[in-house]
Amino acid sequence: LSACPPPGGDDGSGGSELVDATWEEEDDDTNGFPTDAEPVDVSWTGSVTIEGTMEDCGYDSEENWPWTGDEDNFRVEAPADGYLEVILTWDGSADLDLLVWYEPPSPGPGGSVSPDEQFTSSSDDGEINFLFPDEYGAGDEVVLGVLCAWGSETDYELRVTWED
Repeated sequence: LSACPPPGGDDGSGGSELVDATWEEEDDDTNGFPTDAEPVDVSWTGSVTIEGTMEDCGYDSEENWPWTGDEDNFRVEAPADGYLEVILTWDGSADLDLLVWYEPPSPGPGGSVSPDEQFTSSSDDGEINFLFPDEYGAGDEVVLGVLCAWGSETDYELRVTWED
């Protein structure tokens, strides 16, 4: 992962512009579980916008892991010491959920894949915002999951912003 820290300065910008980047979901077949999250491997310091598509939706409340449709998971590295905010937006008729892991989950004995935070929205043209409660150090990683419980195929943007 290659998040670059912002140059020094009182506001973290060192007098230069923060870098906003875009990442397009690479392979929908390999990022379907949080332990296999797709690394967002792009340099950024201000924000990174992840563009993806929910191809199908499904939810079965009888299952231990109830999402049965498309699941997109991304591993994002903090570019510098500071705070992260996540904003998930989409256009269309779908119920998207945002799952947040404060650090990459580890399966197996003693590990857990349960998210630290879970947010749902069943509104068309939805938006979910989350501000991480604690500061992250440069290079610390988080995992973000976008899941579709019901609705039709829809494009989404998952924007991660950094500030000191």
